[in-house]
Amino acid sequence: LDIVDPHFTNKVENLDRAKNYYVYCRTGNRSFQAARVMKNLGFENVNNLKSGIVRWHGATESGK
Repeated sequence: LDIVDPHFTNKVENLDRAKNYYVYCRTGNRSFQAARVMKNLGFENVNNLKSGIVRWHGATESGK
């Protein structure tokens, strides 16, 4: 989900709060904001990739 989507909060509210969520973006700023929104909505299992995918040193896969 995209935090800049005007319907972001509505979409998040429809997610299962019991599941684990891993949130990331390019530099970590938008994902930090998204994780904060999720936690404020009662999600307990939200993990943010600090510093974003640009600082990630693990393997990645292309969805293309």
